[in-house]
Amino acid sequence: GKAIEIANLEMNNNENKISRLRDYLESELLKIDGTSVNGDTTQRLYNTSNICFKGQLANVIIGRLGSVAVSNGSACQSRVEEASHVLKAMGLSSEDALASIRFSLGIYNSIEEIDTTIEKIKTLINNSVNYA
Repeated sequence: GKAIEIANLEMNNNENKISRLRDYLESELLKIDGTSVNGDTTQRLYNTSNICFKGQLANVIIGRLGSVAVSNGSACQSRVEEASHVLKAMGLSSEDALASIRFSLGIYNSIEEIDTTIEKIKTLINNSVNYA
């Protein structure tokens, strides 16, 4: 009984921490012109965000992020080089789907890692005319 109670409390604390990191990541990335969150921002997983960087190619950004582990498309299609059928079914154009990056966060992510990711992406986008 007590072990389950402690586990549930820890799980809730982890969920709150991760969702705060996700919300911070999104709020900072949305300051970049042409960015938007794909999907519903209320009914979703607490650890995942999918962001469109309009006019960019997600694969180029991902390739230049170095040690930052992110993906393009949906989880079931992360190694495919074409527009995600999931994002297209959500109403995104092929171009916007190809400009989208999925961020998945976990309990071991830190605010410093989030800040590093944000700065790397801002630098890459600000230094590009337009990859797409």
